[in-house]
Amino acid sequence: MRQAGRYLPSYNKIRSTHSIRDICSDPAISSEITYDPVSEIGVDSAIVFSDILLPLEAMGLHIDYLEGTGPVVENVKKDGVLRIDSYDPDADRYKSWETIRIFRKNHGDIPIIGFCGGPVTIASYAMNGKADRELANFRRLMHAKTRQVSEILSELKEMIIANAREQIRAGADAVQIFESWAGSLSRDEYQRTILPIHREIFSEIGKVPTILFSTASHHLIRMLTATGTDFISIDWRENLPEISSEIPHEIGIQGNLDPMLAESFPKEAFGEARRITESMKDRNRYIFNLGHGVLPGTDPATLREIVNIVHQTERIR
Repeated sequence: MRQAGRYLPSYNKIRSTHSIRDICSDPAISSEITYDPVSEIGVDSAIVFSDILLPLEAMGLHIDYLEGTGPVVENVKKDGVLRIDSYDPDADRYKSWETIRIFRKNHGDIPIIGFCGGPVTIASYAMNGKADRELANFRRLMHAKTRQVSEILSELKEMIIANAREQIRAGADAVQIFESWAGSLSRDEYQRTILPIHREIFSEIGKVPTILFSTASHHLIRMLTATGTDFISIDWRENLPEISSEIPHEIGIQGNLDPMLAESFPKEAFGEARRITESMKDRNRYIFNLGHGVLPGTDPATLREIVNIVHQTERIR
C-alpha cells in the first residue's frame, strides 16, 4: 500500500528535482523507486511506482499534482458531464508496464505487483476535477446523467483492462485495482451499476492473481466477493477475524494495520501487527498489509520492524 514514496528519504531526494509526472514518464527512474522499499524496508514484493490517474492524459485530460491539494484533473465538460476519449496504450506517456519490464530484468527474483485505479474512483476524480472522497458529485451525476456516466465508466473499464493486460504482459505477478471510494456507494448503486463492471474487469484480467481494494465497504462485502477478484483488501476500520467469516475461504484477504499507528505510535503498531498476524494464522490465503497507504511521516525503521514481526510469525507457523 503505497510502499514507494513520501516517507522514504531516497524518494524525497528524487522528488526534489523531478515531478511525479517526470518520474512516471521515465521507466528507469520509476523502476529504481519501485525497488527502494524492497531494499530499505524488506517487503516481500514490489509495487510498481505509478499513479492511478495518469492514464487519463491518454484519454484527453490533463493531470497536475499540487502541494497540499493532491491530483487535480483539468477536465472538458459537455452538458455538465466529463467528455473523455477512448484509451490507446500507445498514446500513454506513463507506461507503467515499461517500468515493470525494466524491474523484471534487473530484479527477476522479486515479485512485482501492478495496479490500476477502479472505474468509480478514477471517474470521481475526473468528473469533480479533484478528490471526491464521499462521491458527492459522482453520485449526483450518476443519478441525474445516468447514460453519460455509464458511457464514461465503460470507457474507463476498457482502459483498466488494457492497462492491466500490458502490465501482466510485462511481467506483473499480480494486479491490484484501487476502487478506493466505492464504500460511499449504497448497496443498490453498487449492485446495479458497478458490480457488472467489476466482474468484467476481473474476468478480463484474471491471468494473474488480482486484488480489489476499497475503503469503508463492509456493507458491500458480499457483492465484493462476487466480483471475481482473488483477494479483497480490507481497510483498517474492520476486525479481520470477524470480517473473514463473511468471505469465502477460496477468496484471499489482504490487510489491515492502521497507517496512523505506523506513523505516530510505533509500539502500538508493533503490538497490532502481532495481533493481526496471529489472528489470521488459519486463513490459507492471507497477505499482511497496511489498511491504506503509508503516511508521509512514517519512520522507515518502524516499517522494517513491522516486516520483521510478520516474518517471525510466518516462521512460527
